[in-house]
Amino acid sequence: AESAEIKDKPDLYMDLFVKTRSNFDSGMYYANESRRFALQAGDSLNYTRAEYAIAYLYKNQGYSEEAIDHYLNALKTARNNDYIDREKASLNGLALSYYGLSQFDKSLKYHFESLALREKEGDKNDIAIAVNNIGLVYYQLTDFNKAILYFKRALDIEKELGEQDIEGTYINLGLAYLGLERYDIALDNFSKGIELCDGGCSNSIFLEAYNGAGACLFALNQKDDAREKLLVALRVAYDENSEANLISIYNNLARIDFSEGDFNTALDRLDSSQVLAVKLNSRNWAKKNFKMYAELYSKAGEFEKAFENQVKYDSVNGEIINDVVAKNLLQIQVDFEERQNLEIIALKDKEIG
Repeated sequence: AESAEIKDKPDLYMDLFVKTRSNFDSGMYYANESRRFALQAGDSLNYTRAEYAIAYLYKNQGYSEEAIDHYLNALKTARNNDYIDREKASLNGLALSYYGLSQFDKSLKYHFESLALREKEGDKNDIAIAVNNIGLVYYQLTDFNKAILYFKRALDIEKELGEQDIEGTYINLGLAYLGLERYDIALDNFSKGIELCDGGCSNSIFLEAYNGAGACLFALNQKDDAREKLLVALRVAYDENSEANLISIYNNLARIDFSEGDFNTALDRLDSSQVLAVKLNSRNWAKKNFKMYAELYSKAGEFEKAFENQVKYDSVNGEIINDVVAKNLLQIQVDFEERQNLEIIALKDKEIG
């Protein structure tokens, strides 16, 4: 009777996790209990689910390194037992966690592994999600042309499937074109995203759209419209306590203030951005902020501070894209393309046979 009771407990606690996962402490308690009883019962499926649940909670709290340990446990057990759905979910979680740590070579590795599984299954919706995520990694690596290729592929699939919620992909395209400084095309994509939202999309997409549109308008020297869009984004980000979005909004507002000669306000905004970049371990935004600090202090004639920040910028930039990472990225891309070519050859052989 006791062993039968233990056998039921992993499922019971996993159900309680699902109901309480919005609360970190409660969710973590139930996920750990499910994991404990799964180990006792030799229940590999619930063990995998529990490890994934623990990782999910850590990732959502911004504890990416802790999340990775548990995603790896989930992935190993999923692969040993051929739990394909759990394997896909764990690969995606790992890719997103490494993305959060700006370890983009590792993020790309797991995204490509996830994409290979999704392509094998042929679920187009899953494929669209995977290629969108790969586009985001290339965007962070500032390989904007490659990012656009993946975002366009995602958009084509979404349109083919008749998806209604495609505004996020338009926003991603807008961000990539913004990176290429093709501001008119970027603004057009942000505007399409805003139009499709029509008050019905998620706040994170809404924020990206208004923040991106604000950055484009500033680049097109439409400062008043830019500030208006950015202040709308700022209010929503405050309401949502969306710290990740506040980093970039503060940076964009600082650029407008700086361009208008308001050094003190620009510095205050930049400080707000940098505090959050450090808190969230966002090296990409820390890098961008250091570059802007260097510009601000140089303009103010404080050349020692300008130099210090330029050195910090170069250091962080080197950490994100060093020779090892660059080689890893190239190898990951080559491996993925080679695997695709082998699969195409295998399919052709089958057709001939």
